[in-house]
Amino acid sequence: MPQAFAVFGPTARKLINPAAEVRWTEYGRGRHFPAMEAPEVPAADLRTFFGGLK
Repeated sequence: MPQAFAVFGPTARKLINPAAEVRWTEYGRGRHFPAMEAPEVPAADLRTFFGGLK
C-alpha cells in the first residue's frame, strides 16, 4: 500500500518502514499550518501523489 508524507519544517524525522513504498517530501515553506500559510504547496503534493495511483 503506497504511503506519502509531506513534511513542513526542519524538525521532521523519518520513522517509516524502509521496505514500504513511501513518497517522502520535505518543504521549506508552510511550517505548522501549511494549508493556511502556503496552500498551493500541499495541494500540489496531494495532486501528484493521488494522480500517480491507479
